[in-house]
Amino acid sequence: MKRIHKRSIERIAIVDRGEAAVRLIRAIRELNHEQHPAALATIAFFTELDHQAIFVREADDAVCIGPAAFIDQRDGQRKSSYLNQGRIEEALLTAQASAAWPGWGIQARHAWLAELCERLGITFIGPDAAALRLLSDRNGVSQLAQQANIPVVPENARGIEGAHRLEVQVIADQYGTTRAIDVRYRTILHHNQKVLEESSSHLLPPEKERELREAAIRLCQLAGYRNAASVEFLYDPVQRLPLSQHGDAIAGKHLPD
Repeated sequence: MKRIHKRSIERIAIVDRGEAAVRLIRAIRELNHEQHPAALATIAFFTELDHQAIFVREADDAVCIGPAAFIDQRDGQRKSSYLNQGRIEEALLTAQASAAWPGWGIQARHAWLAELCERLGITFIGPDAAALRLLSDRNGVSQLAQQANIPVVPENARGIEGAHRLEVQVIADQYGTTRAIDVRYRTILHHNQKVLEESSSHLLPPEKERELREAAIRLCQLAGYRNAASVEFLYDPVQRLPLSQHGDAIAGKHLPD
């Protein structure tokens, strides 16, 4: 297929659906209101099931990527069409996208979409493929945490009694600046899904919150991570230490630069 040469960002393909897509579309609309003339257009990638969804109607343009699911010939598994690499490549070319945003789904945590964008000359709104490959390697993440002087919970541990789940919201730019902007406590979980988070955490005295922020920054910088992320920790209230979970440290929350 024809290679697209890198250019300024004008058309952003949204490789996700639902709330994530709606929030980005509305954020870009607000940004466009502040710029004259409007600079950015949004392209919703949607499945046949979502053809009348709000995010499709509100986007400036839309491209169908087929049925909601497909059978991956590599492993015989039924998967979301947002993971259908061939269809996504076709859609990016059809949309004449100059940038792609992976949203909050599983496609935001793996390197294939970043690699595809790099090959096509499209800006990927998120960390580069090398950082995503590193963070998808459980052993690599564990070693990274140890390099950052963060104790690691062993993979076979039964759990730490009384430990709490904390998240540090981090933003890193392409020039090496990394900032920890918020610390959150997962107050309520349902089937491992976050229902309610409290910010800032009442568990941490100021000096421990500062240590947690510094640990998150070290981890992101060692990974070469760029863009927005949640750095997830267990906090041991007895030893008062932040602990990295084995292979579960940084979750992408990619935002436009």
